[in-house]
Amino acid sequence: MKKRIIISLISLLLGGCTVNINTPAPNETNNSEKEAIIESTSDKKEESAPVEIEEPSKTEVVVTTQSKEEFIIAKFKEYGKDVKASDWILKEEGPKTAVIIKELRTNTRPLISKLIFKWNGSSDKAEIYFIMVDNNNHYGQE
Repeated sequence: MKKRIIISLISLLLGGCTVNINTPAPNETNNSEKEAIIESTSDKKEESAPVEIEEPSKTEVVVTTQSKEEFIIAKFKEYGKDVKASDWILKEEGPKTAVIIKELRTNTRPLISKLIFKWNGSSDKAEIYFIMVDNNNHYGQE
């Protein structure tokens, strides 16, 4: 008996919700108003005087790119380390390049400098992942 009552209540609620009342959609009136506004603004735009725009002068931009060795020397120089190509060990693993410089000292830890970067064909596009100069981490995590 309870099931029949519940089913009848649900069917009444669903049947009552499906009654369709024909009312005009509010968007129809808004569309005609928008069209009138657009037409009036387009008329105003046509009446305005033409504006003269100065073209920018064309200048040649000279882009200087560095070789991989020059890039390595410049990056270490930015962090206060003067290096030569003969000082470092260069390892390339896939797209990444690792540069390791090890300076041995007597009775103490050696000074180690590392630079890990991705070389994309030019120094402008190179992505630096890690820099360590004289055992001090400057950028990234090892």
